[in-house]
Amino acid sequence: MTPYLQDVLRDGGHIEAAPRDTATETALRVQSRHIHILYFSDPLCSACRVVDPYLAAMVELYQGLVKIDVKLGGMVKSWDELPAMDPTCENGESVACLWERLSSEHRVQMDSAIWRRRPVRSSYPASIAYHAAMAQDPKNGFRFLQIVRDLLFLEGKDISEERILVTAAIRSGLDVPRFRQSMQDGSAADAFARDIRDAETWKVRRFPTLVFINDQGDSVTDTSFLNQTTADKALDHWAGIINELTHLDAPDGKLRADMIELLEEFPGLSSSEISIRCGIPLDRAEARLATLWKHGRLIREDLPNAVHWRSNSTPYRIRRDHAPVRTAAIIGGGIAGYAAARSLAQQGVEVRVFDRQRRSASQGFGFLLLKNGIDALDSMGLRSDLLRRGNPINRFRAILPNGGEVYQRQLDDCLSMRREDLVEMLRASSGAAEIRHDAAFAGFLHADDDHISGVRFVDGTSIEADIVLASDGIRSSVRHALFPQHRLVPVGEREIVGMVYLPDLEVPQDEFVKVIDTAAGKCMGMIPLGDGYYIWFLQFNHLEDPLDDGSGDSMRAFLKKVTRDYPDAFQELVAKNDFSTSFLWISERMDLLPAFSFGSVALLGDAAHPLLAFTSQGANSALEDAACLAALLSRRQEEEPTSEVFHRYYRKREPNIRRYIAEGDQLVEQFMHLNRDKNFQLPLSLH
Repeated sequence: MTPYLQDVLRDGGHIEAAPRDTATETALRVQSRHIHILYFSDPLCSACRVVDPYLAAMVELYQGLVKIDVKLGGMVKSWDELPAMDPTCENGESVACLWERLSSEHRVQMDSAIWRRRPVRSSYPASIAYHAAMAQDPKNGFRFLQIVRDLLFLEGKDISEERILVTAAIRSGLDVPRFRQSMQDGSAADAFARDIRDAETWKVRRFPTLVFINDQGDSVTDTSFLNQTTADKALDHWAGIINELTHLDAPDGKLRADMIELLEEFPGLSSSEISIRCGIPLDRAEARLATLWKHGRLIREDLPNAVHWRSNSTPYRIRRDHAPVRTAAIIGGGIAGYAAARSLAQQGVEVRVFDRQRRSASQGFGFLLLKNGIDALDSMGLRSDLLRRGNPINRFRAILPNGGEVYQRQLDDCLSMRREDLVEMLRASSGAAEIRHDAAFAGFLHADDDHISGVRFVDGTSIEADIVLASDGIRSSVRHALFPQHRLVPVGEREIVGMVYLPDLEVPQDEFVKVIDTAAGKCMGMIPLGDGYYIWFLQFNHLEDPLDDGSGDSMRAFLKKVTRDYPDAFQELVAKNDFSTSFLWISERMDLLPAFSFGSVALLGDAAHPLLAFTSQGANSALEDAACLAALLSRRQEEEPTSEVFHRYYRKREPNIRRYIAEGDQLVEQFMHLNRDKNFQLPLSLH
């Protein structure tokens, strides 16, 4: 890395360029009608994150007269080789402070924490990946670059890691095997090397650098953005350069006014970026965006330094222009409860959450979030926060005990996450007026006309509310009070589940791997949660291998015997696991309830429909419940009884829940005969 590029990273690309023959090269000879711009950028460039909407606006204004060719100039080859930027602090701290300043000044989100936690090792892998994407489709290539930047700036992911670049390829809709091939055969690296040579030819010393070239080959090199030229003057400054090269006095085009159309084209934009792209003042842009959000057409994310917007492509159109009810009491915190609280609080409902668990109580280790669960959280404005906390899972592999692969598939929109992280995210953003722990449900309050008007608790306190939502888990006390005849029934399959910290375990961090042991009639899965943590589970037939003792010693002995011929990674999980924190899970099922409500009380998540773990739908369906019910309530007519809304909620959810229950039954049945049926259907259900 040259001394100039060291300065580039330290100052975010805002340093004086190395001197050329003149500060600005101009060789205008004849009139030209077209401009080709070489945009020298870098995936790590924070100033490029700021300049992008201005460049997009310029292209719109000049309507086909301006073409931009992105060149990635190789800003950071190796973080480890970077000399000290500031003798008073670490390099990571210097970059983090720069990002925080630019993010605050320009209202564009940049997650600076990555530089303090574990700096990105290089910008070269992402630059090569960009060319692998461009080789498939230039349009998808530009989208890929924006998604890579979102992974970095919004989600705090290390874009020097191949697995994160594969995640970007999946989100971009690329052919992933072809993308990997381009990354490995040298073709994408060759294209990036040409960019590096172009940067040397044009004597690029900082990012962004723009080279304006007319039809005759006359050029002007501009390095003034956020240096001599402030962001709000950029378009005027570039118009002067284009005039110098073409004699065009003013652009003929207009910026697009349709914000919905704009956001349908891009994965997401901040209020500031939309204001620039639409050419309207920020306050007017924010007012229009807020109206569209209140009508459920946009998704809004309130990030630390920016408000981020996306087109609402989820199944949920939650209106927020009026409160459908005045008050809501939610029985049971957890995933469904806090998700419902957030969705209702955003509509102006006064929400109170009552949880029988202590604040510090831990339930479960983690799970996979699939597209339906991610969409539900997206509708609540939590997608970026979710993706920042979660670990992308790009592939599922089924292997034999000897390690031989029997099946694999790409996973789209799949994320692993620790349960406590998701619950804390939902709790912190719930908007609840009150969250009370150690509040166990005892019964209902009834009004004079005998309808349910609130809830009583074991400690003698009570709360009145217009509606009561119960998300109090698989052994729901509220469900038992409403539907006492419906009981959980054990099935023959049982699971031992644990979580272990193994930072040095050498396995792909984006793969869910499952051992299919047909001879023994068992399956063992391992899912990376990120930061060195793994959740693992062993599924076994209790009828053939009875295990009723859930003590740590018994589970350890059982696992050691089962896994003695399994791949080394699985044996290491068992050897290093603390079995005092693991648990024996007795799988239980329940028939579909005839309703998910009674009067002004509705059930959500496991309280409404306990699902077998084979379906991978426990947490995901709970999130769907919360988003679906919130969307239906948001469209409640003023005089309409809430019980009618709850009936629609059941009709909406019943087909999927019925399918999940049937699927779980089928998968358990197949698993129970795993050692006899060698033509088994893979016991994995992903939707």
